[in-house]
Amino acid sequence: MSNQQPVITRREAGESHRGLYILAIVAGLAGVVYVYGFAFDDLSEEELVQLSAFWLLPLVFGIYGFVAEKLLRLMEQGDDLSIARAAWIWTSALPVIGIVLLLPFLFVKGRNPIVIALLASLFWAALLVGFFVLLFPLL
Repeated sequence: MSNQQPVITRREAGESHRGLYILAIVAGLAGVVYVYGFAFDDLSEEELVQLSAFWLLPLVFGIYGFVAEKLLRLMEQGDDLSIARAAWIWTSALPVIGIVLLLPFLFVKGRNPIVIALLASLFWAALLVGFFVLLFPLL
């Protein structure tokens, strides 16, 4: 007879970062309301572009945090799935836009939802900077 205790994951113990994700989403939405609802007329086009990261990145972090937790739960039910494979299974029912939105999961190897959300935020921040530096000046 063994005296070893079963290993309980953080998700099994009920630990979630749900409050943090909700806070990030609320902060992002508050940024949208402020920038486009109250300060829009006082800001130049360049300032509006620069402030987009102010509201976009918290939104991305919060949304990807929720999605990461969902995918990690899916992984626990599957046969040794990677986060990328779980994302692929989850998006198989979605149109192409769903696959594009879950693209950052192809580059993630870990199983910590906060790290996944941070890496996804960095991914979209890099794309945002690329858009503003390369494409926006051409418009």
